[in-house]
Amino acid sequence: HWNFTGIHNPCAEYWQGLLCNCGPDFYFLHPLLESVAPYSHYVLRNSSNCSVAAMDLSEFRMTGNLPNSFGDLNQLLFVKLSINQLSGSIPSSLGNISDLIYFDLAGNNITGYIPTTIFRLQYLNLLSLGRNKLSGPLPPGLASLRSLSQLLLSLNNFTGPIPIEFGNFSSLQIMYIDNNKLSGAIPSQFFNATTLHEVVLSNNKLNGVLPSSIGRLVSLRILDLS
Repeated sequence: HWNFTGIHNPCAEYWQGLLCNCGPDFYFLHPLLESVAPYSHYVLRNSSNCSVAAMDLSEFRMTGNLPNSFGDLNQLLFVKLSINQLSGSIPSSLGNISDLIYFDLAGNNITGYIPTTIFRLQYLNLLSLGRNKLSGPLPPGLASLRSLSQLLLSLNNFTGPIPIEFGNFSSLQIMYIDNNKLSGAIPSQFFNATTLHEVVLSNNKLNGVLPSSIGRLVSLRILDLS
């Protein structure tokens, strides 16, 4: 819930880019999520029972860091903060937003690692962190996100091998990890993630032989290793 002690209440007045859920009787169908979740295009009423459910502040020219208190908005379902000038790291409190479905922070100046607390987000459908300055190894725990269907990590500074655990993705369809600094061979276990439709790993430092286990990806439409 938002902190209602201040003068302004985003659920009692119109705040561009913020949408509130004040009850159980309204839904939306987002074409990217392909799922139903509480949402509203209108401010319903001035009530302390209202929660900020969606945040679309892309291309708002925002600067500064995401504060750790971001996780206090624990009723959020949809967050789109792409193409701004945000900096700093991803707050560990993001893992407190347990019902989050969509998180897009692409096209900023975010640094540091992907926090391990993100592995708590078992309803997360899309994770988009491309075009930032994230670094470190790819976290194996991402594969524990059982609802994740799109993982978009292009144009960062990730290093190290592709984790063997990435073969454990159970719902992933689209994976873009191109233009990083990944190295080593693609593990044969990677192709156990048989739900994959698109895999783009181009412009890294991968080497070795393409495993024959690639034949398991019967739904694969795009594979880019250039």
